[in-house]
Amino acid sequence: ISDQNKIEGRLFHYPGELSEIKELNCRILAIFTENTQYQEKPAEKLELLKAKLKNCDTRLIQGTSHWFAGHEQETGKLIADWIEQTRG
Repeated sequence: ISDQNKIEGRLFHYPGELSEIKELNCRILAIFTENTQYQEKPAEKLELLKAKLKNCDTRLIQGTSHWFAGHEQETGKLIADWIEQTRG
C-alpha cells in the first residue's frame, strides 16, 4: 500500500517513520501470515515494526493466507495468550 493520501497507506508505509502508529499509547500485537497476497515479505515487515515501534510484539503465522484459513484456532489462541500475558 503506497497511497499516502489514504490512512492505510500512511499507517503501513514501512520505509517511513510509522508516525501515526507511534502515536498509539498501548501495546500492539502485529500478526501477519506467511502467504498473504496483501504484503510482500511479511517477515521483513514484522521486523521493521518491531524495530520502529516500542511495545510492539509480532507473530508470523506459517502456512496460511491473509484469511488465516486452517489456522483460525491457532491464531485465536495466540491472541488470547498475548492478551493474558500483557495484562500484568
